[in-house]
Amino acid sequence: MNKTKLVYGAVFGLLASVAGSANAAITSPTVVDFGYKPNRTTPDTVLTAGAYYGKANVAPVGAEICPEGDCVLQNSMVIGTIGDPTGPNAHLHQGGSTADRMLAYHNDSGGVYFRADDMSAFSFDSIKISSPYSGENPLAKYLADGVTLNPDHDSTLDYYEILGFDTAFNPDLWNGDGTNYSTAVAYQTIYNGFNDTLSLNEDFRNVKAVWIHYAGAQNVGLAQFPFKVQIDNIAVSAPQVTSVPVPAAVWMFGSGLLGLLSLGRRKPALSA
Repeated sequence: MNKTKLVYGAVFGLLASVAGSANAAITSPTVVDFGYKPNRTTPDTVLTAGAYYGKANVAPVGAEICPEGDCVLQNSMVIGTIGDPTGPNAHLHQGGSTADRMLAYHNDSGGVYFRADDMSAFSFDSIKISSPYSGENPLAKYLADGVTLNPDHDSTLDYYEILGFDTAFNPDLWNGDGTNYSTAVAYQTIYNGFNDTLSLNEDFRNVKAVWIHYAGAQNVGLAQFPFKVQIDNIAVSAPQVTSVPVPAAVWMFGSGLLGLLSLGRRKPALSA
């Protein structure tokens, strides 16, 4: 192989690297299950603490996973709550049972926030959400029998918002309206009382963070009413991205360089 071919290869390699997508921690389907694997006699112990105070939406310092406390780390995903000066001790709870752990959230925090541990993009595919009627959750859509409509439920108020972001860290969520943020690229809602697996819409196929919170309760100061939800089986997979457009200047540079190389090869023939 001569030098010209080597240079051609290098140029095309450079262009391809510019056009390619970034590496990701999530490269295949995986599930954050908080401590349960089917067909095992001894469940995994992921939620070992009773509460998790880590703020996953704020950039960590040094070797920590989350500032202000512990977050949950499982299968390359970091799960915590959000930074919130109206509730500096905001936290999530160990929920479920020893056989099947879930992560619980109610009005002592501004919601559940998760991202990849290397801040890369992923596809958020589905999640199990359990928010049935109880003394801690009196505003669910149905009463305890799961059939009778709850007269205290207001469909315009009693629902959860799910937002996806194109950045891993979004530190000022507590100070917004809970819905409209410049970095939000995906949105979906689910009523309080939902108790099933929720599939996410296509906008969540390429996000860098997800935030789940009760509508109108994006910080502890606003969460002046009781509610409780438990989440489980956060299913994520590799991000579904289209080819990244290469800036025109890059293509012009590559084309120009190749043109010069071609001209250089023809010169000896012209002088012969």
